Amino acid sequence: MRVRAVRRESALRRPGRAVRKREQRQDPGGARLMPRDLRALELVALAQPVTTSQLARYLGMSLPMARRRVRALRDLALVNVAAPRLDAENNVLLAKRGRRLLVEERGFDMDAIAVMRGISKIHLAHHAAGVSFFVGLTNACERSTKVSLARFAFEAELRRLAGGSPEVQVPDAVAVVQGRGERLALAIEIDMGSENPSFVVTRKAHPYARMHACGAPLLGEACWVVAFVVTSERRRNRLVSAFHEAAVPEGILYLAVGPGLDEQTLLTDGWWTTRTSPDGEHARLVEESPFAPVLTDRSDRRHGQAPADLMGSAGLPGRGVRG
Repeated sequence: MRVRAVRRESALRRPGRAVRKREQRQDPGGARLMPRDLRALELVALAQPVTTSQLARYLGMSLPMARRRVRALRDLALVNVAAPRLDAENNVLLAKRGRRLLVEERGFDMDAIAVMRGISKIHLAHHAAGVSFFVGLTNACERSTKVSLARFAFEAELRRLAGGSPEVQVPDAVAVVQGRGERLALAIEIDMGSENPSFVVTRKAHPYARMHACGAPLLGEACWVVAFVVTSERRRNRLVSAFHEAAVPEGILYLAVGPGLDEQTLLTDGWWTTRTSPDGEHARLVEESPFAPVLTDRSDRRHGQAPADLMGSAGLPGRGVRG
């Protein structure tokens, strides 16, 4: 009886398993910052919100690995994760600690990096199309030996440079591509098909044409064109017909189907311009890359022959080289 009493008393004093774990808890050491995590934070700071699959493409890793890195960044309180629905993909946002880390480690400007509170006020499909374009263009330029991405600015940065007024019309993004000493700016317009083609002509095509005619620079670049990223071939054809009927000058507006654009196809001739062929009664579109103005000379000055265009010489099929 005495032994049982002692055992009962010790059992009452012995803490439970959960209490012991809580009192003896130590840093598990599972969350560590990897070199590629800083690059992921840079993408999130520039283009937030960013989906996990876009991070995977940008970093060149598998989707499960990208998910693990996002969890590690979240455990370190560097990013926040939000999802519009339970079955939707996670959207990664920059946290205050992540912004401070980029300022200290990468020299970012504190005022130029925003910390978003959520994604409720963002058109996610429209924004994701712009981020996918940026990821594809970045990867394509990194794989190229002749073309580089000099600058890329999203709408938030462009609006801040324009004074922050919501009445000022700015592109969804601007990309500056550099090759052979020349630079070309792309005014990127993400078209989701929700606007009438006549509205696109009035509010976008004609203003860009007037801006181009008077020689106004785009983000400080004198040589620039407009790149419309549309949702389908049908939408592309409708816009091209509207541009042609409205007599929009040729060689300014280029269109491409967004779902088919990636690092393998973005620098190829998968773009269209409103330039038409002279033969035939019906206007036929000419397939053309907007990067042709990057060419500086039609001769290589060694053999007296016209070289392949910039995209072809970069190891990617362009206008002069069929893949």
